[in-house]
Amino acid sequence: MEPPQTFNEYVRKWFVKEKMDGPPVIDPQTGKSYVLLSEAIWDIAAAIFSILYLLSMLRFLFWALLDVYHGQNQVLTLIFSEDTNYPDSPLSRLISFAVIGGGMGGVVNGFRSIINWHSESKAFSWRFIWKYVTLPPLGAVLAAMVYALVYGGIGVLGGSFNLGEGSANQALSAFGIGALSGYGSHKVFKWLDELVNRVFSTAKVIVEVPDLTDKTQEEATAELKEAGLKLGSVDYIIDSDNKKIGKVVGQTPLPEMKVPKASSVDVKIAKKAAAEVAVPDLKGFTEQKAKDALKKDGLDCTVKIQKNSDEKDIGKVIEQSPSAKEKVSKGSIVTITIAQKNDK
Repeated sequence: MEPPQTFNEYVRKWFVKEKMDGPPVIDPQTGKSYVLLSEAIWDIAAAIFSILYLLSMLRFLFWALLDVYHGQNQVLTLIFSEDTNYPDSPLSRLISFAVIGGGMGGVVNGFRSIINWHSESKAFSWRFIWKYVTLPPLGAVLAAMVYALVYGGIGVLGGSFNLGEGSANQALSAFGIGALSGYGSHKVFKWLDELVNRVFSTAKVIVEVPDLTDKTQEEATAELKEAGLKLGSVDYIIDSDNKKIGKVVGQTPLPEMKVPKASSVDVKIAKKAAAEVAVPDLKGFTEQKAKDALKKDGLDCTVKIQKNSDEKDIGKVIEQSPSAKEKVSKGSIVTITIAQKNDK
């Protein structure tokens, strides 16, 4: 029978967070580095509350989407009053689709974050509740702002997004822009900051963005500098065309756009996919023979020891991970388990 918990142990279980083993982790969406702290019971309760809240918001937004689609206006009646005259123009419906899309994008962003921090990293914090509570309404507001700016011609979206033609295409475009705005709210803030600086800038010098396609990063940097611009973020994407490797295959803002002098231009550069090799079958090899075989294929090795009573296996590989014939990138680590005599 286990001894009863002391008061200090009880408090630690519910409230105290401890630093987890391992290096800091990078948030895949924001790119920020965090030191992981273990979850206390209050943190787990907060994660459950956040999930239930997001599920309820998702249910409400689906209802709102169907309500707007069928033109019932029940959502507006619920929020305001039955005596209010609501505009029922095509534009108001498009804005409604964008707002609902923004809320749904915020909900999906919240689920992605909870899966990362709670389900995978087990490092959820009760303070995250405020983030998840605000994500859906924040996404809805940002979606309305972005759609209004794009529809009014003040802001320009990167890529090939357009407002569509015909009621169905316009509705889908509005919903899509809204969903992206809600999901990528942290990037929308940056986009709005740049837009504000561009619209209200006192600088009078406007320059044209050059076409950087098929330029190397060094060539693109030099051409931007000559145009009075600077290189922004550089993303690398896999491309099967060897002629494009190491060269620009995409940029934001697009070529020939007019932007203030000293603006940043983000580029995408093509890169090769990592070479893959099949993991050799190492079972029965000695440790040195296994290392030599892996080195020959451009793979690395870590060794684990396991007690074993079978004399014929002593000093040999009895397990490996990844398994034989599995495809992995060159430079990957293969873990081998060596049998050791079980001394009784």
